[in-house]
Amino acid sequence: MNIILNIGLEVSKNYLPSGVEEMHLQYEYVKDYLKQVFGTPMYIGLTQSATEKTVVVQYSSVEYVLPKLFWLAHEFKQDCIAYRIQDGANVLGGALVGEYAHEWNYGIFNEAYFIEPMFKLH
Repeated sequence: MNIILNIGLEVSKNYLPSGVEEMHLQYEYVKDYLKQVFGTPMYIGLTQSATEKTVVVQYSSVEYVLPKLFWLAHEFKQDCIAYRIQDGANVLGGALVGEYAHEWNYGIFNEAYFIEPMFKLH
């Protein structure tokens, strides 16, 4: 089974100090941090969602990654991180995880907004 994450690079306004309108994470920072925490991914790439630049990352160790997502969302100052679990081509489900997930479609995962990995790392 694989777990795919969508991590936005825009820091949530919920974490910004007064007077600061926007901050962004850098792709290289997120990439290095994820590698430190979870190891080398099966895939990692940067894309543009409808609202922000987004890191798409895929791991095969669902049991290791999934329990750390709430913490990871907080570390990256994200409202939430979207994830989906797959077993081969079969999608088993997805969710939004984070302290402010409820602010995004009431916390309901919407497959239509989820970004797929584009290709695999070699």
